[in-house]
Amino acid sequence: MTPEKNERLESIAGELLSALKREVAQIGEGHCLLFSGGIDSSLIARLLPEEAKLCTVGLPGSYDIINSISSSRAIGRANTIFEISVEEVIKASSSLIQMFPGIMMSELGYETVFYLGVQRSMGKTIVTGQGADELFFGYARLRQHPEKFDEYLERLTSRTAPREAKICSDLGKKLVTPYLGEEIVRISERMRREFDAGEIINKAVLRIAAKKAGITDEVADQAKKAAQFGSGIERILVRNYGKILH
Repeated sequence: MTPEKNERLESIAGELLSALKREVAQIGEGHCLLFSGGIDSSLIARLLPEEAKLCTVGLPGSYDIINSISSSRAIGRANTIFEISVEEVIKASSSLIQMFPGIMMSELGYETVFYLGVQRSMGKTIVTGQGADELFFGYARLRQHPEKFDEYLERLTSRTAPREAKICSDLGKKLVTPYLGEEIVRISERMRREFDAGEIINKAVLRIAAKKAGITDEVADQAKKAAQFGSGIERILVRNYGKILH
């Protein structure tokens, strides 16, 4: 990438950080961030007030639990760990299948993690990093086929986000997704006009913004597993439902 483009990417990252601060400032009190320790939730955690609660769900010894402990310490935040059992995973996934007939296996994994996180979280408002992967090219398949961006975003806004809002509502809580704020989406659109997908690989602009916020390179640059894999839940679902649910 040319020095001019590097400078421009730095500028966009600064705009993104400022916009995300404004989104987070609107959340209010009594909220809990579902925290995996990855760049998406770590940046939000860094910007939340000290009294905000963080929680992580996963099987004992899973990647997300280990990673979230390390990341929360690095950003100076307390984090509550909820270790879940095989029985709880099966019960939660069965409830989701009943709630959302037609849910696919590829969706059931991360929604089971989400459901268990919402169920155990403290506070009436649930905050997530949903949207960062789509808006900032976190998916390898999207980086390889950037022409599919609209398809990914449409699936997120018309299927995933409403489903997760319903899960929260049914459990007496409200969902907040800072990355899906209008200003953040506009910044993503501008970034995609100015850069090729190959120039902004794996949420590069988000990682730059995180470093500007004071997050260490170790946390900002680390790889992240998808929630269903990082939590250890996917292997339980495959064992019980097979690789194809529908």
